[in-house]
Amino acid sequence: MAGGFRQWISDNGGDQSSYRVHALTTTAANFDAQAALRLALINAIAALHIGVVSGYEYIADENQFSQLPISSPLAQREIRLTIPYTGLSGAEYIASLPCFDLTLLVDGTEYMDTSSAEYIALKAAFEIAVYPAEVVTMGVPYYTSGKG
Repeated sequence: MAGGFRQWISDNGGDQSSYRVHALTTTAANFDAQAALRLALINAIAALHIGVVSGYEYIADENQFSQLPISSPLAQREIRLTIPYTGLSGAEYIASLPCFDLTLLVDGTEYMDTSSAEYIALKAAFEIAVYPAEVVTMGVPYYTSGKG
């Protein structure tokens, strides 16, 4: 079966937004390994937003968390990190992460600091875990605004 996961993030007002990425194919033989790769990506993404994770789902495993207190009034679902990526075939994709922490941008720009530990962790985890089942190259993530 094809892999993938979705994660919901709540903002300061209690509104939820989500992002979804397609992951490498998951089989009974590699389920644990694929789950570990997805967890590494989720942990890398956790360093990028200031909202509260209110749930996630895998195709084979779904969990919903109770509403947790929001840590920052700046956690807004409309503040998004857009992550562009390209497959080996040249096909282009994007993923959009709500409640992005704007302090991770390069001052005066809309782009994430590519020298930051958060970017390096995200890029490493993203390029290994994200579908299509080919080499994926992540571009420089950037700030966008809007509900999603």
